[in-house]
Amino acid sequence: MPTWTEGSIIYDLNNIVFRRKHLLVLPNCMWAGHEADILMVTNKLRLIEIEIKISRSDLMADSKKDKWWHHQSWARG
Repeated sequence: MPTWTEGSIIYDLNNIVFRRKHLLVLPNCMWAGHEADILMVTNKLRLIEIEIKISRSDLMADSKKDKWWHHQSWARG
């Protein structure tokens, strides 16, 4: 059984799933303001950001980053 790594998942997604369906596929890109494991530009010029998690600890560490938690000051009563 193969060992999954972030790099092998990016490679497989790019070569099997996204091949020739998108204008651009960039690994480890910071265009969207935060680092994305994969950032794609579709034919309709939409951005799709994909985060790859290979372990529970990776998921838990990423959930603590500021990019996921936005508190709007106007929403607080």
